[in-house]
Amino acid sequence: MRALHLAPSALIWFDSGMVSAETLINGITITQPQRREPFEYRQVALSGAGTLVAENVAVAAFNDAGWGNGFADPSGIADLPVIAAAPLLAASAIVQLRQRLAIRAAQLMVRTTTDPALRLVLDGKIVLPSRRDADTYHFTVQGGASDVRLVSRSVVPAEMPDAGADQRRLGVYVLAVTVRGPHMRVDIDPAMGLLRDGFHPFGAGQRHCWTNGYAALPSGPFGLVGDVAEVEIRITASSLTYRADPVPDGPVVLVLDASLPTPDRDAGSNVIFEQIKLLQELGYGVVFVPLHNFARRSPYAEALEALGVEVIHRPWYDDLASFMALRGESFAFAYIHRLWVAEQAVPVLRRARPDMKILFNTADLHHLRSQRAAALTGNANDAALAEAERLRELAVISAVDATIVCNSVERDLLHDALPEARVAYLPWVRSPVAGVVPDFAQRSGIMFLGGFNHPPNADGLIWFVREVMPKLRSQVPGISLTIYGADMPQEVFALAAPDIIIAGYIETLKPAFDRHRLSVAPLRYGAGFKGKVAESLAHGVPVVASPIAAEGTGLVDGMNVLVAEDAETMAAAIAGVYGNRDLWLSLSRAGQVFVADKLSPAEGKRVIRNLLVALGVM
Repeated sequence: MRALHLAPSALIWFDSGMVSAETLINGITITQPQRREPFEYRQVALSGAGTLVAENVAVAAFNDAGWGNGFADPSGIADLPVIAAAPLLAASAIVQLRQRLAIRAAQLMVRTTTDPALRLVLDGKIVLPSRRDADTYHFTVQGGASDVRLVSRSVVPAEMPDAGADQRRLGVYVLAVTVRGPHMRVDIDPAMGLLRDGFHPFGAGQRHCWTNGYAALPSGPFGLVGDVAEVEIRITASSLTYRADPVPDGPVVLVLDASLPTPDRDAGSNVIFEQIKLLQELGYGVVFVPLHNFARRSPYAEALEALGVEVIHRPWYDDLASFMALRGESFAFAYIHRLWVAEQAVPVLRRARPDMKILFNTADLHHLRSQRAAALTGNANDAALAEAERLRELAVISAVDATIVCNSVERDLLHDALPEARVAYLPWVRSPVAGVVPDFAQRSGIMFLGGFNHPPNADGLIWFVREVMPKLRSQVPGISLTIYGADMPQEVFALAAPDIIIAGYIETLKPAFDRHRLSVAPLRYGAGFKGKVAESLAHGVPVVASPIAAEGTGLVDGMNVLVAEDAETMAAAIAGVYGNRDLWLSLSRAGQVFVADKLSPAEGKRVIRNLLVALGVM
């Protein structure tokens, strides 16, 4: 997981004995690079056991068997620690240990290679080498390209020779570039200063330069040499070891979202997390790109990797275009979540893979949410921004091959606005929560659940506390409201009162839902399918919701949800079910039946399978 540098003869303690480091080299997670530059070796003399702990690994300070290696002379050291008494692992145990390390490497999905996978990308089109002579790569390309990229695998080494610690990403070490046509040859020497975008110098006084893995070549020579050009890229060998990409067993889907899913913090993350699992059940491997910053964030990256998902992150990749240039051909189709992610990703995907199908999940119709917010504020500028967002959203839906919405009202709106667009309705994916649902008498109070990075949650909650709670207190004396959710703003904390408890973020939802008699969803604006409603129903807790919160879900007022349009009817609805065990039981059971029938993973898988069949990718 972290780099540890050892002498080849260093002894490492494993389980019940010692083994020399060099016997564990596997070329994947344990390597022996060829270091050309001088280095200084220092032996640490310890008393007692003669071991030290480095990165949680117990390493012997001395290796008696390999001491005569010329690094130092132990004759002057008194009381040399004797570790020969420590048992050395038998050959059979070392074989088993190497097998364990191989399994560990596979679990970490870490393979290494010295092949830089060098290629050119001209105006988005990938060109592989036509041949290679030692360290010179030859390409045959069409002239006239306006954007020419030299693409390769890249790595952030622990250090660069002669430069100390350096966190720049390195691709290949370029000596020269030649562009040759029928009647003209152009040589681009790095010393000419033309190699700037994506290139950086090797070190002080060096004429040649490293690429960053996605470096721009000057396009001028490609326009001068004619319609067809021969390109030679001469590099020099280096000791860099690159991360080798996993080799999929079957079809792979590229999934893109703004960041890694955080299902414990927001509803949208639950959507993408559950649909990733559905894609896997349909037989697809999944590669996930957090497009916003390519950041690896624990424990969310590990949660995806536990499912078998490959997470793309820094330092290996930090740019979608360069990633597609190296990996784009391996994907059966792309699945994009959220509007601005699609706006950024679709042009890159279309440029790299014009033939690849793109599936877009809106999460919710952003412009509909914005229009409703503008209607509440009456702000003309907000209304203008919402209209601009509508045009952007419709443009994305027109540009992709299919769109998923989780709200039937939004499906109908899109059918009216874009009758030619392929739109599928896939509501929330959720199963009823297993286990005994605590009885009516074992519960008290009402609850609100919501992630507060989503503005409609704070707006609806503040309205509820100001408008509904005063009426509710007079109808149900002693009733309390508990507020759960991540990323609470100060205005939510300010709502605290003797009968309003600010619980904040909770990692596990079931204890909260088991504690309370009702949940409320008093949203005044919004779009999509409300995760708070689905979670409450799945836990067997009846919901009193605003029309916006219940819209487009298929829920029926009075059967599996209670819908209230204003403060008076909402307070009356809460009071009516809060003290009525029979009504509570009816709503609780009907809610779980709705989840099992309409929101089941099986139903979600059916919808996605039908959509992929229609797109011709399944």
